Amino acid sequence: MELSSLFNLTVRRSLGTIWLCIYMLVLSQSTRSVLSESKYLIGLGSHDITGPAADVNMMGYANAEQIASGVHFRLRARAFIVAEPQGKRVVFVNLDACMASQIVTIKVLERLKARYGDLYTEKNVAISGIHSHAGPGGYLQYIVYIVTSLGFVRQSFDVLVDGIEKSIIQAHENLSPGSILINKGELIDAGVNRSPSAYLNNPASERSKYKYDVDKEMTLLKFIDDEWGPVGTFNWFATHGTSMSRTNSLISGDNKGAAARFMEDWFEQKGTGTLHPGESEADSIPRRVSNIIPEVYKDKQELLERAASFQSQPGRPATRALSVSSRVRNVLRQADRPQFVSAFCQSNCGDVSPNTLGAFCLDTELPCDFNHSTCGGKNELCYGRGPGYPDEFESTRIIGERQFRKAVDLFGKASEHLTGKVDFRHSYVDFSHLEVSLTKQGGAAEVVKTCPAAMGFAFAAGTTDGPGAFDFKQGDDKGNPFWKLVRNLLKAPGNEQISCQSPKPILLDTGEMKIPYDWAPTILPIQILRIGQLVILSVPGEFTTMAGRRLRDAVKTVLTTGANKEFNSNVHVVIAGLTNTYSQYVTTFEEYKMQRYESTETWENRGIWPRRLKRGWRSLCKNFSEIADDGRKLIFNIEEYKRINSQIEKRQQQQVILSFDGPALDWYRSRDEREAFKDWADLVQRMLIRFRSIRDGTSVGRFLSIKQETTVEEYRNWFDKLLALVAFLQTVMMKLALKIENREMVRKECGLSSVYRGKLSFKPNAKNTTTVTANETQADGNFPMRTTTLRGVTTGDNRREGPTKRLSDTEFQSQREKKYLVGQQWKDKEKKELRMLVVKENGEEMEIIEEEYYDADVKSIEIN
Repeated sequence: MELSSLFNLTVRRSLGTIWLCIYMLVLSQSTRSVLSESKYLIGLGSHDITGPAADVNMMGYANAEQIASGVHFRLRARAFIVAEPQGKRVVFVNLDACMASQIVTIKVLERLKARYGDLYTEKNVAISGIHSHAGPGGYLQYIVYIVTSLGFVRQSFDVLVDGIEKSIIQAHENLSPGSILINKGELIDAGVNRSPSAYLNNPASERSKYKYDVDKEMTLLKFIDDEWGPVGTFNWFATHGTSMSRTNSLISGDNKGAAARFMEDWFEQKGTGTLHPGESEADSIPRRVSNIIPEVYKDKQELLERAASFQSQPGRPATRALSVSSRVRNVLRQADRPQFVSAFCQSNCGDVSPNTLGAFCLDTELPCDFNHSTCGGKNELCYGRGPGYPDEFESTRIIGERQFRKAVDLFGKASEHLTGKVDFRHSYVDFSHLEVSLTKQGGAAEVVKTCPAAMGFAFAAGTTDGPGAFDFKQGDDKGNPFWKLVRNLLKAPGNEQISCQSPKPILLDTGEMKIPYDWAPTILPIQILRIGQLVILSVPGEFTTMAGRRLRDAVKTVLTTGANKEFNSNVHVVIAGLTNTYSQYVTTFEEYKMQRYESTETWENRGIWPRRLKRGWRSLCKNFSEIADDGRKLIFNIEEYKRINSQIEKRQQQQVILSFDGPALDWYRSRDEREAFKDWADLVQRMLIRFRSIRDGTSVGRFLSIKQETTVEEYRNWFDKLLALVAFLQTVMMKLALKIENREMVRKECGLSSVYRGKLSFKPNAKNTTTVTANETQADGNFPMRTTTLRGVTTGDNRREGPTKRLSDTEFQSQREKKYLVGQQWKDKEKKELRMLVVKENGEEMEIIEEEYYDADVKSIEIN
């Protein structure tokens, strides 16, 4: 029972004044305990990511003519880290950029690993974009996203990686005890639905649950340092970064970037985190976005010298001089204060436009066609209008100011503390080949399958925020025969793909276009970050309003129901859109049928992808506390999948693949590997060979074992190259693979060495007998014994290792935990000479330079 419920119960029963006082005392003591235990380590950071400001195509509108030619205001990466003092931590980075990029994310994680080891990984780091359409492009890896930038732009990529890394470093170095408050509120006039006809196609019963056709709720976090007070704020609110039009050529963070600047400038100017009584919020708002506040303490060195040179004259009052000294000390103290960081993050903005006046025809000044957003059948003249129309800079300021005002209000009134543990979940999912069971009318179930990505004809029509090419329109579910002929010159979709994507007419079959390499992603990351009662859903795309509502409801239902009562109805679920990578839009099935712009950029039909995403979230978030926190891979047991999904073999294969994430899915992407599977047993064997499993069937890592074919130098170069592929693995995994006492077991199980393929028979009832020392064996059984000479690479010292050796207490306990019993018998099947290998034993790099094989009779090997 919650403390508040306990208090209410006491009052209702009227147990008397003395009992009420006792309960009040218990309540206050318990509350203090909870607040004390809920303290986190918090750190915030910010760094510039503006990038090339000239001669680079901008990302967002896919307009080849939109080339950067200056700066409206600079872009930043803003990060927060929240950690339990002795537990887990999470990182969230908000970019003044169109979206996150998988290749940028990978590079950032590589740098973080080099600096911090396994402290920050793909599992607990989220990188999200605000969806500004006015930033430099060319930093994504898939063809469809870099066509208009004419390929990869190194400057755009480098500045993002550098800025993200430095913002995280700054946040890490600022980590200190603090608390986090959360608040929510409605912001009415910062977004409208730009595809209302599609939204209206959702069930009336579902629409009736909501007051608006877009999400109006802003969720805000207030970070409070124990020493410095408020040090930052992050909030999530859904509205597109399209206040700046497709003809703009100045780099800009659009309305969300402007709101962040307003909030940071406001806080620095006020010197506190609240407004004074009777003061209007508007009084403290910089009028123009480009109003850059200079660094307040840029003369810190001068102040230091002034303070050091101060001396009071003897015999005279030093009141004035002491006053100066006091002011200097105060300024120096403020100079050490952490920089206030404010981020306005993106949410389910798929169909939400900041052009709140609506869409009108340029020629007639009349509203555009409701279903197709056209003017006289053409899309080119239909434009959305922001509140500052016709000045897009003013529209950017106004929408940014509205978000800023709401954030200030929530910031000042925030009172609910986040309490509870910090946690995270992460998984990779191949969305191009999934089977999902759908319920048909009448209750019957239908198993349908996803297919590779494709973009429809309405994609080329653009949106009311940025109209596209001529001869296209939104809501087109037929397609133009001429453009289909043009499409076929690039890639003609097959009948299966056409059927799967229906009713979308395919303009670009991006999921099946592989020349010169993949045009669109297939394997995507999904992630959950938890901070107390706040759950952040990191999604790799743009969810429409209703699709986002369904996702949040599904996750909240899973978290608050079932045997695990870790979450109650007060759990806060927010969607962080465009996070970690990008895969365009996700709509509801009903919206997909309308083939508006958002639907035509949703990869496939029948609502399969949104449903599979919800299933993935359920799998990630279900029963947080029931999953072990031992640092190993959290994946499902192969045999459990086999038992549950025994209907059809193909489905077994697909689901067991999905039970592995990360390296296994990356390996499975190879068509040769995928098509080589013969049956279920073959698949299990291949997976066990590639990914060694232990007692409970969970994957513990990837093992490398290669033979020296030429010189030692070439061997080492090849070893380093292979090792780089698995550098992200935890150190404990690699040590486990390379332990000298286990190497024969590893070679046999992984099948990566042909020294011999032994057959191991367990003797559970075997008893400890006499210790077998080096060169001692027992009769009955052939075993290829060997004597190995090991030479230290650095010292050059030689030592010999016999066929058996006495284990230390630590090694023996390790073997017992792995259930390696005494009396295990090895039967020799094959004897081959082992080539030179490099191994590590007890942290020392050794080189096997000689191996002598001979047969010996042995019944069992004792482990002591």
